[in-house]
Amino acid sequence: MLTRVLIKRLISITAAIVLLMLLLFIVCIQIHSTIEVKVKNSVAETTNTSNEEYKEEKSDLMDLLLMYLWNNGMNCFRVRLFVNPEVFDDQGIFTGNNLSYTLYLLRDVKFMFPNATLIVDLHYSDTWADPSYQSKPREWRNLSYNELVSKIYWYSRSVMEKLVEHGIVPDLVQVGNEITWGFSGLMEKSAIYQMLKSNGPSLQIN
Repeated sequence: MLTRVLIKRLISITAAIVLLMLLLFIVCIQIHSTIEVKVKNSVAETTNTSNEEYKEEKSDLMDLLLMYLWNNGMNCFRVRLFVNPEVFDDQGIFTGNNLSYTLYLLRDVKFMFPNATLIVDLHYSDTWADPSYQSKPREWRNLSYNELVSKIYWYSRSVMEKLVEHGIVPDLVQVGNEITWGFSGLMEKSAIYQMLKSNGPSLQIN
């Protein structure tokens, strides 16, 4: 008898989890569609609005998902930043995470959750950076090593200044993304280490 009760409860819990995952999947699809429309209508415009105007422009679906995650213990948000990306890559995947769009996302989180932990992930690339693909931004490809060191420093500084200008002070800044085997076109570990230490002597490098 006890076994049957446990089985019924397990089935009920499993069904509830499956339903929740299905709902989240539907919400995510809707969010992606909403973001795609916003980007195509020029995301940059959202960074010049007042708080009240900005609140009206936000997606209700995005708010719903963020609120659900927050209420269930999520309190840290990481947002990636590309240098000069295309809105979509060759496979139709959204890659429009330029500075204007990143500001839009960060303001969204800060507006809803002032106490949330914010992480900004600088990819130093025009698209996804990962262990197998660490390409320089197009505008940086002809720079020498010393010029690249300087460019990365001033780019990083300008990004931080722009964030602060818009009232965004990240709790953490991730320098590069998955840089074990490369960093902004550099593939030798010694060169990567020197690059990072040249730009930030106090950086923690693991």
